[in-house]
Amino acid sequence: MLKNSILFLVVLLVFFFIAEGIVRLVLPPPQEVIVKPNTQKDIGNPNKLKERRCKSCDETDILDKTARGRRYSPNTHYTIQHGPQFDNHRVDVITNSLGHRGPELGAKQDKRVLFLGDSITASDYLDEEKTFVRVVESIARVKNKSWETINAGVGAIGVQEEFGILMDTGLQTNPDVVVLGFYLNDFERSPAVHLAHLPSPLDQSYFLRHLITALTFVLEDFKYGNKVVTAFDKNVMEIKQKNMRSEFLENHDIQEGDYKVKAEAFNKIVLERIFDWGGSWAPSSWDLMEPVIKEFKKQAGLHKFDFKIVVFPVSYQVYADNMYDYPQRRIMNIAAENDIALLDLLPVLRLSAKKMDEREMYYDHCHFTESGSRLVANEIFKFLM
Repeated sequence: MLKNSILFLVVLLVFFFIAEGIVRLVLPPPQEVIVKPNTQKDIGNPNKLKERRCKSCDETDILDKTARGRRYSPNTHYTIQHGPQFDNHRVDVITNSLGHRGPELGAKQDKRVLFLGDSITASDYLDEEKTFVRVVESIARVKNKSWETINAGVGAIGVQEEFGILMDTGLQTNPDVVVLGFYLNDFERSPAVHLAHLPSPLDQSYFLRHLITALTFVLEDFKYGNKVVTAFDKNVMEIKQKNMRSEFLENHDIQEGDYKVKAEAFNKIVLERIFDWGGSWAPSSWDLMEPVIKEFKKQAGLHKFDFKIVVFPVSYQVYADNMYDYPQRRIMNIAAENDIALLDLLPVLRLSAKKMDEREMYYDHCHFTESGSRLVANEIFKFLM
């Protein structure tokens, strides 16, 4: 038996080294985050002078937790080596003294537009100049308008935390316009993939790090509901107690099939993602969001800025044959009742979907490629005009 065990271990080691060699030959380095101070700024905090690296990283490795929610650290330079999900892009994310992605703000020249939102707005998988926030500024410059756009987006947050960013740092920018980039899971913190961290020296293995990343995304489909709920705080647990699933099932039939042509199959996907973007199909989730949106409008009046909303759809809505727009209709009603200008991107993206395939527009179900980001930026510019 001992001989068999030794033989098994030898075979396992041989397999591991062969797999490691193949992975290093054919695949890029796995995701890694390098965090270092932005040396162009006065750091003021000696603890931030130490460069640190994390492997098998998730977004929690590059965000600070504050009393009001998650934030990018100010005056910090993040180098993110993304995995295959984002085409293995290596991206530099540099934050200013307010913790917003982008350059330090100087004296206000003309129109200043503050963008709030989650990972779709932050776009830390795209180079700075390719994010829709920065492209809007570039379009304005071509049109001889001196707009300054500010990217205050942070991954995996909801409207409550976005409101917190407005109050903590956003108002300090003295914005003329505040744009809330609304996504369908903004009733609370967005669920995020949490990668297991391998102990050293296993974290040096490309094979194991790629393997654990792949398994995380595969298992996400099987453990989605339970996994996401554990990441949410008390408010979402209260929503769960209101039986979001039952609430949705009361009015929707569920069947297998192609979501693009069959409404019941689309409903099945919504149900599977009910604790993520699917939650916006549950009426009770709007009980959390509507009061916060009204508070944004109140602050707009107090601080003399225009408040606007841009609604980002999920790709399943964009590429379905039929229109499934319950969340858009809900937030449009709220906007109309409170005299808030709103841009619903779903109709224009559905038109563009006839010319652009899904992979050309989206990296996944919600994050835009460079082409998708340009498309969105053009629509937002026209909206702001």
